Amino acid sequence: MFYDHDCGFCTRSKRLAESLDWLRQMRWVPSASSEAATAGIQPAESGRAMQMVSGGKRFAGFHAVKRIALRVPITWIGIAAALWISPWFALLFAFLLSPLFTPVGERAYAWIARNRRRLMKGGACELPKPGKL
Repeated sequence: MFYDHDCGFCTRSKRLAESLDWLRQMRWVPSASSEAATAGIQPAESGRAMQMVSGGKRFAGFHAVKRIALRVPITWIGIAAALWISPWFALLFAFLLSPLFTPVGERAYAWIARNRRRLMKGGACELPKPGKL
């Protein structure tokens, strides 16, 4: 996982994901590191969206968040609990993790990325202007 370590919102999101990653499936690397450059992560890309490299593939924004959700045990515990409560309730998890939810997830991620300064007072960075670093 490559994240903007200068952004309070991104850093807080990283800490939350790390606290849920009980099996230590993910490694978090600041996007300004030489490792990010080696992985082909451009500063402008990482300033707009979280980046993940897994199995030789790259995922950004909502797709990276979805990959995080699939790696943390709490997601699977939630699915099991939903199935225990009602198979119909488990459909909610199935929908959220399905490709059908992707357009909604992408728009939600973009909105949060654009508004992260307002969402977290005193600690979030601004997104770079298009075409600028």
